[in-house]
Amino acid sequence: MKMKFIVFGVAAIVAVLTTGCRLFQPKEVPVTNSTSQPELRNLIIFYDAKVGKEGLLEAVNQYGAKLLYDYTNLYGIAVAVPENKSINDAIKYFKKVNGVLSVEKDQLQSIQMQ
Repeated sequence: MKMKFIVFGVAAIVAVLTTGCRLFQPKEVPVTNSTSQPELRNLIIFYDAKVGKEGLLEAVNQYGAKLLYDYTNLYGIAVAVPENKSINDAIKYFKKVNGVLSVEKDQLQSIQMQ
């Protein structure tokens, strides 16, 4: 009798545990092969703090770009490139500005759980 009770108890515990595992499985996220994202026409530009940003801001105005954000603590800015100008030409232009350390395309990053 005692052995039947132990076997029944173990079977009940196993049943509860396996049922619980099935209840809490994460939902499947459909995987898409589409990697197309809208092209961002923004640039992130970092400059040398010793040189300052005045020359860079003047270059932004001369190029016809729009200042989107000033990262004061990081010594950088975000700008929108005009529709009538190539993003690659804008990168080349801003890399030549005195004091500019780097020019990068703005990007969207997403995290997907699978």
